[in-house]
Amino acid sequence: MSFRVIPAIDVLDGQVVRLLQGRYDEVTRYFDDPVDVARRFKEAGYDLIHLINLSGARSGGIANVLDLVKGISSLGLEVQVGGGVRELDEVEALLSAGAKRVIVGTKAFVDEEFLPLALERFGRDRIVVGMDIREGRVMVKGWEVPSGDDVNGALARFNQLGLRWLLCTDISRDGSMQGVNANLYDEVSSAFRGNVIASGGVKSWEDVERLKALSQVRQNLFGVVVGRFFYESGILDDKQGQREDSK
Repeated sequence: MSFRVIPAIDVLDGQVVRLLQGRYDEVTRYFDDPVDVARRFKEAGYDLIHLINLSGARSGGIANVLDLVKGISSLGLEVQVGGGVRELDEVEALLSAGAKRVIVGTKAFVDEEFLPLALERFGRDRIVVGMDIREGRVMVKGWEVPSGDDVNGALARFNQLGLRWLLCTDISRDGSMQGVNANLYDEVSSAFRGNVIASGGVKSWEDVERLKALSQVRQNLFGVVVGRFFYESGILDDKQGQREDSK
């Protein structure tokens, strides 16, 4: 299994944005058309998109991203999508719209019955649990509320359920371009039996290479989500003049 670099498209009020450390009052706006951004990533050679519904992550609901999933998947891209998924019917709707995998976060931690039911109904290859960590605590509801779970306890439960996909985000580094927390992903990959996707803090290709090297040891480290670094590095050619900071 080759290590994957996965571009992130975070959507808030229909725009492509990045938050700093998950804070909704620290928004950088980049583009108005998420599907066009996905097309640019495809032209740059990427084939899997990490699509996050930030409005839904905070308040729930998926209606505003169904058309985006359809549009991005119609480009021939794979999509893993999350944010605001609270019901099994919402998982089904996203998969029916063309998503390859659906990310569930809050619901997997606050409702013990939800994850086993989702895995049984949709299969272990279609569900990703988003485990978002701040100072050793698992956070939920748009990264704003502690879940009460510790990391080791959560991983033990996921292993028992046979979960195959885990997205692990270091909130303190997300959107900050401070460098990746490789130690965290090493520890999580060593304790979790399924595939791990790292997220948070990529500031250079050296960070990507560092995780790629780690994946040679932790072979279940599937890839890394890259957000702000791509938008700030100019990989999306004509982005100049599109950035707008809002604080």
